[in-house]
Amino acid sequence: MITQTTTLLSFAKKLFSAENSSYLVLATPGSLSLQGLLNLLIEDTPLKALLLPVVAAAVSLSLYFVVFWLDFISGVKASRHEAEDKENYFSSAKGWSSMWKIATVTVLVTWSSFFSILAAIGNLPYLPGFFMLAAGTISIMATLLDIYSIGENQERLTGKKAKIFEWLENIRKAINEGVLRKLAKLFN
Repeated sequence: MITQTTTLLSFAKKLFSAENSSYLVLATPGSLSLQGLLNLLIEDTPLKALLLPVVAAAVSLSLYFVVFWLDFISGVKASRHEAEDKENYFSSAKGWSSMWKIATVTVLVTWSSFFSILAAIGNLPYLPGFFMLAAGTISIMATLLDIYSIGENQERLTGKKAKIFEWLENIRKAINEGVLRKLAKLFN
């Protein structure tokens, strides 16, 4: 935490130093132009079309982050429970895969929301809704995968899953088998 604060303060000091004040002269007209362009672009766009993707992304990512951390914590506990060496039970590869997972979901949901806003600004029919639907779907799918993983971690810890996890797994299996059967019939 101290090194992060030190890095942040040193960057701010460098950014606002007298030596780099020439960048202020270059950045100000660009900033004013960007504000003018954005004002022109969103002039006729309803506020709802601009805010709804942001709110949808914030809510769906917040839900995902909570479930992600619960999954991460339960995974660490299950790994420790299974490990013979209780000091070196955490795999850095698994830790990094978790970080990549949360980064991927965050980027996909954020970009989908961003494209929804751009489509709203461009007054393109159906595209804002499509991208907002994509953002929500990605987030909910990732959340459901992590809920499934929590059940798997619970089974690793206790030898069995709670009824809710078994119920969700049965629903998933029924959907998979139903879809696969219909696809098999369609291709035969």
